[in-house]
Amino acid sequence: MRVLAIRGQNLTSLAGEFEVDFESEPLASAGIFAITGPTGAGKSTLLDAVCLALFNHVPRLASAARGQVGAAGGETLSADDPRALLRHRAGEGFAEVDFIGLDRGRYRARWYVKRARLRSDGALQPVQQTFTNLDTGEVYGGTRTETLNAIRSKVGLTAQQFGRAVMLAQGDFNAFIDADSNTRAELLEKLTGTDLYARLGMAARAKADRLREALNAI
Repeated sequence: MRVLAIRGQNLTSLAGEFEVDFESEPLASAGIFAITGPTGAGKSTLLDAVCLALFNHVPRLASAARGQVGAAGGETLSADDPRALLRHRAGEGFAEVDFIGLDRGRYRARWYVKRARLRSDGALQPVQQTFTNLDTGEVYGGTRTETLNAIRSKVGLTAQQFGRAVMLAQGDFNAFIDADSNTRAELLEKLTGTDLYARLGMAARAKADRLREALNAI
């Protein structure tokens, strides 16, 4: 997977619409770059937007203490509810990511949330999620669950795996280091593509078992 662009609107400290286009200069030719700025500038929000668009899940919210938080409009949300990232008093907001999937196709994942009648004090509505093939225009999924499953099939990682290996939340580096060996091995296989060799090993072992049973029968 390779991210091509990040877009969003009214997410926490980033008011209005924003975009980071990795296919335009100077980022297109940059081998490595850093996201810098003062506290509250929106550095983490850019990374949150990627997670919202792909998984409707944000690692740094998932690690928050359990409980309820207040929101404009009088309602309360669970501390890990992604809708809490909608900017205070904003009527609507979105996160959008263009990326190249496992099959080398170009895709766009979009997360959208609004308040009733787009009023700043309106009740938060359910999240809407869409997933589109940019090469063919095909839209995948129907329900939000189906859409998220389609996105995951093109990304090749679950939200938890993506959070641990690609989008490590601040202070959560140990989550990967301290993972058990099986979890870490599965994740590294997916990231490096070496899961092919694990499948080949399983097929070879199964064939050896069949041949051994045939020999015993003889």
